[in-house]
Amino acid sequence: MEKINKKIIFGAVIVILVVFAIYQGFFKKEKTGLNLVGVAQGNLVQEVSETGQVKKGEAVSLNFKNSGIIEKIYVAVGEKVKAGDILAKLKTDDLNIQLQDAAAGLSLVQAQLAKLLAGAGTDEIQISQTAVANSQISLDTANKNLKDAYGSAQNTLNDVYLKTYNAQNAVGNIQRTYFYKNDQEGLSLKEEQNEIATAISQIKSQIDLVQSDNSNQNIDSALSQSAVAANNIANNLAAIREICETISYRDAVSSTDKTTLDTQRTNINTVLTNLITSQQAITTKKSAVDSAAGALKTAEDELASEVAPPRPEDVNLYQAQVAQAEAKVQLLENQIQDAKLKSQVAGQIVDIKKEVGELAQPSMS
Repeated sequence: MEKINKKIIFGAVIVILVVFAIYQGFFKKEKTGLNLVGVAQGNLVQEVSETGQVKKGEAVSLNFKNSGIIEKIYVAVGEKVKAGDILAKLKTDDLNIQLQDAAAGLSLVQAQLAKLLAGAGTDEIQISQTAVANSQISLDTANKNLKDAYGSAQNTLNDVYLKTYNAQNAVGNIQRTYFYKNDQEGLSLKEEQNEIATAISQIKSQIDLVQSDNSNQNIDSALSQSAVAANNIANNLAAIREICETISYRDAVSSTDKTTLDTQRTNINTVLTNLITSQQAITTKKSAVDSAAGALKTAEDELASEVAPPRPEDVNLYQAQVAQAEAKVQLLENQIQDAKLKSQVAGQIVDIKKEVGELAQPSMS
């Protein structure tokens, strides 16, 4: 019994020791070793002692890249600035206007290049096709008008021959009636009569040529030479009329025959005017044909350019124009930016040598 009690006591002692060890290892807190004090406001001062020399700060002189009138100065002496701050600015009104114009020019050539690359739309092609059709109608009309003018000219040539032939008959009748003698007046009238016959022969040969080949070239030649011949006949009739008024024949030639000579001369002058009018009409109609043909060629070229892909040389040309316009815009933008004087470093303004309204030059700080 006593032996059992000793075992119980011994076991209890071991349990107490284990519990004490656990307590010491896990539950017992160590003391922190901190001291608590009161808080009070004060100055914290640290003194540094060094040996050396004081160096003056470096001065930087600034100037504009381009000449101009100073519009604004944004800083004053003593003011501190940061790198990139704008210190002053030149007037840029003219540059702004040039930039707007250059930007508009750039937009225009860009639009032209875009249109060239995109090609013509359906509506544009249809408009060009209509223009070609209308131009063809105008050319056909002009050619018809020219043909009609040449046809009218042939009628004028026939009338010239008829009027000059009648004048020749009238002169022949007067010569046979009054100037059959071989006196001075008779010989002079005979000479005028022969010249009339020669001129009529020239007109007749031109008309015969046109009747065999009524080409425009032959009609032009006939009009020109017939006009010269008709003018000569008019002069011959005037000379014969003067012969009739010579002393020897003034009373001999009847007033009726003199009136006939005046009438024949008037008729010749009329057909001469008609010849000149025909020539002018043909010239006008030819000009109309040339103009209509040019308009048709332009319309056809326009249509061809719209339906065909753009030529490489045209694309290159417009691209070069775009590049040139972009360079101009960039140059002006750079000049406007250069009109602003910016600080290159952080520092302090120590001097300002210019005022608003003064001229600044690149050589001036």
